Amino acid sequence: MHLRRSLVLAAAVAVLVAPAAARAATGPAASPATAAEQRWLSIVEQLSVNVADAGRDATLVGGSVASARALLVDTQTLFGSAVAYGVFSGCTQTVRDAGRATARLRAVRDSIDAACRPLIQASELFLGAIHGKRAQALVSAEARALVGMKLMAKAAARMAAFRKAHP
Repeated sequence: MHLRRSLVLAAAVAVLVAPAAARAATGPAASPATAAEQRWLSIVEQLSVNVADAGRDATLVGGSVASARALLVDTQTLFGSAVAYGVFSGCTQTVRDAGRATARLRAVRDSIDAACRPLIQASELFLGAIHGKRAQALVSAEARALVGMKLMAKAAARMAAFRKAHP
């Protein structure tokens, strides 16, 4: 009888203690994303998609001054590039319009801010290139755009990791 009672008691203790032991080993369970976090993430995730899509029209010169010269006189292609660089120029404003990021989203916000800086620089270089018909400025705009797009891809990975950790 004592053996049976001891086994039942040991099983009860195991059931009660095991979850606490597992939490102690892995850390506290992540709480789900709040409605505000989900809304903020949705906005900045769309920004990252828009930046990736715009990249196709913003990276047409391949670092070549000759290609940049040709692009500066091709109004149809130039229009597509102008739209792409317009997306880049609105990066910071889109993040600002999304509202305040929570403390849990600070690392995501910082990575997006880091991506926006070269994207905005690229947009400014693009404007200068088309107004002054300066091919080298267009090559520089593309180079900055590539840096910004790479950083935005890293930010998108952080967004995905946050969503996974906080379903």
